[in-house]
Amino acid sequence: MEKHELVLFLNAAKNKGLYLDNIFFPVLAYSGMRVGEFLALKWKDINFQESTINITKTLFNPKNSSKKLKKAQKSFNSSPLKQKVLSEKLKWMSVS
Repeated sequence: MEKHELVLFLNAAKNKGLYLDNIFFPVLAYSGMRVGEFLALKWKDINFQESTINITKTLFNPKNSSKKLKKAQKSFNSSPLKQKVLSEKLKWMSVS
C-alpha cells in the first residue's frame, strides 16, 4: 500500500469505521504487528520508558489452523513505536 493510500484508509477508518477502528488500524499500520499479535498484548509487554512493545505471542483460532502457532524464541522482537502509536494502544487497552 502506498503512503497516500494508507492515509486515505486511516482517515476512512477514523471517520466511517466501526468502534475503535481509529485506534486499531493505525497501531497495526505503524507498528507492523499482525492482528493476533496486537490482540495478545498484555500491559507487561509495553515498556513505557523505551516506547517499545515486546511481541512474544499471538492469538489464533484453532478451528482455522491445523497447527498451533506460538512465537518461537528466536522470533521474539521488540518493536520501537512512535509515542502516538503507543498512546493509541493504551486507549485500546483501557476500553477493552
